[in-house]
Amino acid sequence: MRIKTILSVCLLLTIGFAGQGTRGQSTASAPLRVLRNNDVLQMVADGMKSAEIIPRIQTSNCNFDIFPPVLRDLRRRGVPETVLVAMQNAPVGPPTLRAAEVNANAAFARKDIRNGTVIEVESVVPVSSGKAVVGTPITFIVSKRVFIDNVLVIERGAVATGRVTKVRKAAVLGRAGMLAWEMVSVTAVDGTRIGLKLTGEQKGANKAALMAGGAAATAALIFPYSSPVALIWGLKKGDEAVLRGSKVFFAAVNSDVAVTGIQPRQGGVVYHDRETVKASAAPPTSTNFPRGSVKFGGSKN
Repeated sequence: MRIKTILSVCLLLTIGFAGQGTRGQSTASAPLRVLRNNDVLQMVADGMKSAEIIPRIQTSNCNFDIFPPVLRDLRRRGVPETVLVAMQNAPVGPPTLRAAEVNANAAFARKDIRNGTVIEVESVVPVSSGKAVVGTPITFIVSKRVFIDNVLVIERGAVATGRVTKVRKAAVLGRAGMLAWEMVSVTAVDGTRIGLKLTGEQKGANKAALMAGGAAATAALIFPYSSPVALIWGLKKGDEAVLRGSKVFFAAVNSDVAVTGIQPRQGGVVYHDRETVKASAAPPTSTNFPRGSVKFGGSKN
């Protein structure tokens, strides 16, 4: 009896050790969690800030698709520019930093965008008074990068939004349509929404005078049937007001706001807008060279 008990205990211990070894082996061989594009999109959809997403990228195994069209699609779907930069710095492979070494601001800098800062935007899709209603959204894109102290705060191509505030459709007797709108906000590189101030109003062509003259001329030709002719002319409408695409506007930031901008890499390329480059390359306005030191060619009189 005692021998059977000892054998049973030994058997149980052997099975326990074997099970523990198997569990340890399966844990060790379990694949590590890999961050992909969809994971980043989910974090953005869950409302996580870029300052929370970037350390996650820096301390995780990653396998990102950073093909340019894919990045454009991620940007369109709301992924902040700072997160896209982190994805490009660690597209595939093990973590770039250990958890103790994470410094999410290593490639970024906090900058203040002041009230009144001018931002150039461009309309994307035409909006007509014939179809729009109050509140209809209007999409713009930023046409020039915005830098604060050489730190990129708003990327070219960033989405800016507006909305229709008043609309009047074209009416009979040649009365033109009218479309009033205002800017709402633009998205900074870290995903911050920056309020903008800009209002605009579009008006269609008013054809009342032209139609009255046409009705009178037509009535004179086919007198005495002037009343029906005048009625037909009177039913004609003016032109609808249209905010056309690819039209450039200058909006202004409506209050001070702090954003996390992207610093240029050490030894990397710093991009400037065209006006800055032209200003730096322009010759000096003063000409303080000694008289007679410049010779002009040409025929002698």
